[in-house]
Amino acid sequence: MTRVVWLRRVGDSRMRMRAEGHAGAAASGQDVVCAAVSTAMEMLETNLLVFGCRCGGRRGAALHEVDGQGYQAYKLMDATASFLRALAYQYPEYVNFTEKILENGNAWGENGI
Repeated sequence: MTRVVWLRRVGDSRMRMRAEGHAGAAASGQDVVCAAVSTAMEMLETNLLVFGCRCGGRRGAALHEVDGQGYQAYKLMDATASFLRALAYQYPEYVNFTEKILENGNAWGENGI
């Protein structure tokens, strides 16, 4: 299963989105659900880099962070989240989407992303 987490903080412009794991709808290289998640995250990365945002990850995972990069970067993250949320709704056995909204005092590392 692919797990996607979108982490935001109330009143703060920092956001993170992480996608991790193989969806498992088909064999690796033939899984259209996994390909959809990967493509969405790659598109997000390509566009966020234009705004100077941090992007990274390792094989099988992607992590993108927006820190004060403005409204356009937020809208990119929001649009990607909308797509991934819809994908998780359509394929709940293969994609899990979680959105976490933190209060101002909460730290990033305590929240699993």
